[in-house]
Amino acid sequence: MTVRWPPGRRAPPRPSLYGGGCFSLWYGRAPFGSCQADGAGSGQSREVAMGGGTAEYSVLIVEDNPDIVIGLEDLLRHDGYDVRAVATCADASDVIRRQRFNAVLLDLGLPDGDGLEVLKDIQQLDPSLPVVILTAHVSAERTVGSLTKGAFACVTKPFNGEELRHTLRRAIGVKDLAAQAQRAERRLTESEDRFRSLVESATDAIVIADGRGVIASWNRAASAMFGYAADEVVGRPLTLLMPARYRERHTQALARLNATGRPHVIGSVVELHGLRKDGAEFPIELSLATWSTAGERFFSGIIRDISERKRTERALEELRNRHTLILTQAGEGIYGVDLAGRTTFVNPSAAAMLGYRPEELLGRHMHSTLHHSRPDGSPYPVEACPIYAAIRDGLVHRVGDEVFWRKDGTSFPVEYVSTPIREDGRVTGAVLVFRDITERRRAEDALQQSRRLLREVVDNTTAVIYVKQPDGRYLLTNRRFEELFGFTADRIVGHTDQELFPPDIAAAFRANDLAVLAQERAMEYEEHAPHADGLHTYISIKFALRDERGAPYAVCGISTDITDRARVETALRIHQEQLRLALTSTDAGAWSWDLRTDRFLWCPQIAVLLDLPPPSGSSTSADLLALVYEDDRAQLARAMKAVPSGSGDHVAFEHRARRSDGRLQWFIWTGHVLRDRRGQAVHVLGTVRAAPVACGA
Repeated sequence: MTVRWPPGRRAPPRPSLYGGGCFSLWYGRAPFGSCQADGAGSGQSREVAMGGGTAEYSVLIVEDNPDIVIGLEDLLRHDGYDVRAVATCADASDVIRRQRFNAVLLDLGLPDGDGLEVLKDIQQLDPSLPVVILTAHVSAERTVGSLTKGAFACVTKPFNGEELRHTLRRAIGVKDLAAQAQRAERRLTESEDRFRSLVESATDAIVIADGRGVIASWNRAASAMFGYAADEVVGRPLTLLMPARYRERHTQALARLNATGRPHVIGSVVELHGLRKDGAEFPIELSLATWSTAGERFFSGIIRDISERKRTERALEELRNRHTLILTQAGEGIYGVDLAGRTTFVNPSAAAMLGYRPEELLGRHMHSTLHHSRPDGSPYPVEACPIYAAIRDGLVHRVGDEVFWRKDGTSFPVEYVSTPIREDGRVTGAVLVFRDITERRRAEDALQQSRRLLREVVDNTTAVIYVKQPDGRYLLTNRRFEELFGFTADRIVGHTDQELFPPDIAAAFRANDLAVLAQERAMEYEEHAPHADGLHTYISIKFALRDERGAPYAVCGISTDITDRARVETALRIHQEQLRLALTSTDAGAWSWDLRTDRFLWCPQIAVLLDLPPPSGSSTSADLLALVYEDDRAQLARAMKAVPSGSGDHVAFEHRARRSDGRLQWFIWTGHVLRDRRGQAVHVLGTVRAAPVACGA
C-alpha cells in the first residue's frame, strides 16, 4: 500500500513499535475523531516501557504562561523528571539543538510565533522526539491538525494532571520503545522476553503482522477484545479482524506500502471498527508502527476498544444539543452573571426582550444595565436585589413583581427565578430565568375590570341574580337578592336553599335547578318566594354555565318579581269578564282599532251579532270592510279614513251586512278617540250594536 507522510513532516528513519498513534494500516486513511492519544487504562504498560521510573528522563516545557509553567514543573519534578522550561519559539529551537530531551510539552500560542513552527523544527532535528501539544483551542485545525503534523498527542487547557502524566509516560515510553526496537535488531534474543512481557501486560490489544498482512502474534488483551484464542488467528490475515467494507482498501494499501515503502498513516491515531468472532462490530482506536528486520517488514498495532467512550460522547453530544436548544429556543430569558454581577451569558430571547443584541450585554454589569430601578422608578440598591442575594446566600430566589429596563429606556414587568451557580462547592455566579408578564398583567387588569363591570351590572338591576353549584350551594348573588330576602353575602355564599328558605319552596327551587342541569338548556319557571308582606311570584330564567370543555359546572338564575303584574292581570281578566257579561246582556260588542298599526280587534259578541265565526286573532280595517254590504263600503271607507286626521273625540259608523239567512242587517259603530301628548289620534275604543230591524235582500 502507498503510505504518505503528512505535508511538512519527514518520515522517521526507524519507526517504533508504538508508532505514536493507532493501528490504522487496515484502512489506508487519515485519522479522524478524538485528538487525544492517551488516556487512563494504559499506564501499566508505559511504566514497564520506561523501566518503572522517571529519574533518567528530561522534559522540555515550551510555555509563556508562568502560572502554567510553575504547575507543570511541580508536577513533573514530583514524578522525578528533569525539567527545562522556555517561553518563546526561538528559545525552544535553540535549546533543542543544544540539548537532548525525552519529550516536549509545547504550547501553540507563543509570543513570538506559532508553536507549530517549533514542532516543525523538532521533526527535522529529531523525528522520534515525542511532542505533546498544550492548547486552549478546540478547533480541529489546532487539535487534530497538530497531530497530522507530527505531534504525539494533544491535551487541551485546562488539563487534567493525571491525564497529562499518562500521556507523557506514554510519549517517553514510545521513544524508549523505538530505541529498544532498534537494539532488538542486534540483540533480538535478549529483548524477546522483555518485549513479550510488555505486550502481554498491556491492557490494550497489541497485534503484530508480517509484510503480507498475516497475523504473527498478539497478546491476551487482543484475545479478550476480539474473542479469538491466539492459535485461531496466528497465521491468518488481518482482514479476519475487520468488517468486510474495509478489506479491499486494506489489501490495496498493503500492496502500495510493500511496493513503495512509503507509509501513509503510520504514527497516526485513527478511529475505525473492529470485527469480533461473533460477528459484532465495535469502535476501536488504533496506533500503527512498521519496521524491517533482515529485509522483512513487520507491522505492530495497538488497539483500544472505545465503545464506552463513544457511548459517553454520544450522550454528551445529545445533552449538549439539548441544552443548546433549550438555551437558544426557550421563550424565557436566560441571563448569567458572575460574582461581580457582570453578564457572562444571555440567550436570544432575553436579548430580544431587553432590546439588545446578545454581544452588547456580555461583560456589562446587569444591575446598572437593566435592573437599576424599582417598578415605581425609584433607585434599586444592589444589596437589596434578589438576583445578587442568590450569590450571597446560595439560595434560590423567586420574584413575581419587578421591572427590567430596555435599551430604549422603557420598562416592562417581569417575574424571575435567580439560582446560584456552583463549581467545586463554591458559588461562582447566578443564572436568572425571567419572563415578560406584560400580556398577563393586561389580561389580569382586563379580568378585574370585567369583574367590576359585571358586579356593577348585577348589583344595579331590579332582577334577582344568583349562581349555584351543582350541589345547590350558592357561588354568587347580587345586591337585590340580599335586599329582598334580608341575607348578607357571607350568609348566602356556600349555603343551599334548604338553609335559607322554607322546605317546600327550597324543594321547588332545587327541582328546577336539577332539571336545567339535566336538560342543559335555558328554561323558564314561575316560582314563589317569601317576602315580609307574603309570597311573591317570580318569573325565573335559569340556564347552565359551562367550563372550557363544555361541561356544566353551575346554574345561573335571573328572577323577576311579577307579583304586581299578576295582580293587574287577574283584575283585568275579571274586568273583561264583567264587560263581556254586560255586553251580552245589551246585545252589543266591544271593538278596538289601533290607528298606527291598523290593528282591528273585536270581542266574540260582535261575531255573534255579525253572524260570523268567533275571531281567531287581530284583523285590519280592510278585513272589516270585506264584511260590509258592497253598496255601503265606499262610504264606510271614507269615514274610517277621516278618523286619524279629524279633530273630534267621537266617531260613528253605520252600514249593512248580509246575515247567513240572506237578510241585510244594519249595524251602528260608535267609539271614543284616544290621543297622544301631541294630540295625534292613536287609538279608537268603542261598541257596536245591531239595529232592531232587518230588511230583505
